Parts: sequence; C-alpha cells; structure tokens
Amino acid sequence: RAAIKGGISVETAFTVADYFINKVEVINDEKILQDYTLKIVVVFATLVKNFKEKNVKKVRPAVSRIIDEIKRSLYKNVSKEELVSVCDINKDYAERIFKQDTGMTIIEYLTHSRIQIACELLKDSQTSITEISSILCFSSQSYFGRVFKKITGSTPAQYRNQNFVRVWNQLD
Repeated sequence: RAAIKGGISVETAFTVADYFINKVEVINDEKILQDYTLKIVVVFATLVKNFKEKNVKKVRPAVSRIIDEIKRSLYKNVSKEELVSVCDINKDYAERIFKQDTGMTIIEYLTHSRIQIACELLKDSQTSITEISSILCFSSQSYFGRVFKKITGSTPAQYRNQNFVRVWNQLD
C-alpha cells in the first residue's frame, strides 16, 4: 500500500506482492526470512524511487499541464475531455502520453489524487464519509467506498479508525 501511495500502479504493486508472498511461504528459516524481508522492502522502495525519477525527469509539458488541471479540478465534476482541453492535442494521444509518463490513465490519476485527499480528510477531520464523498465528486458514497477500498485496501471507516487508534496510541 505504501508503494501505491508512492505512485506505483495497483496492478504492479499487487503483482510484485503476490510474487514475494509465494516466495515467503516456503521459507522455514527465520534468518533467511529476515533477510528476504529486507529484500522486499528494497525492491518496493526501488520501484517507488524509479517511478518518482521517471515522473520528475520525463513528464512532457502536455502531461504537466494535464496534471495541473487535475489538481485544479479535484473538487468538481470533470471529464477526461475537459482535462485534456488545456493542451491543444488529440485526447487519445494525450491519454497515451499521460499513461507513458505517469503509469496511470488520466482518470486513474484523478481518482488516486482524490483518494489521497480523502485519506487526509479522514485522518485530520471529523468530516463525514458522505460529505467527503460528495466534496470529491464521487457519484455515491458506496462507489466512493469501493474505489477507496480498491486503492487503499480498507474502507473509509476502517481507514479512519486505524488512524484514530494510531494517534490515540501515540498519546499514551
């Protein structure tokens, strides 16, 4: 999940995780398991690092303009066509170069950006899940919950409770 938050696509993160889970299941020696755990962390950290470097170095100006438009449009209903309109290029070409440069489609990027904001709101405010869903322009609370769980691995309520427990434990 941390790798996904770092920008790795959900598919890549779960594929790599599945690979390592299969490897770990057959390890019987605790020392080898500890060494392998370190290897797993390094692999995921490297994936995130490479993703970040790729985005910093190779994002085309058109992609950068679309990302800026996404940031401006997080709190309003917006279509892919509207996001692409900031560039004077064909929408299919824009989608292709956006995916090449970011590893996500334009709508996936928009959705991940909205979920990042939802995570912050769930951690740092008492705003209801229904209100967060509405603020971030999800069509319904149930759809928001499904998307949130797909990206973070937990429901919005679980996420809020996990963070509440974490903060509460830090106060003890």
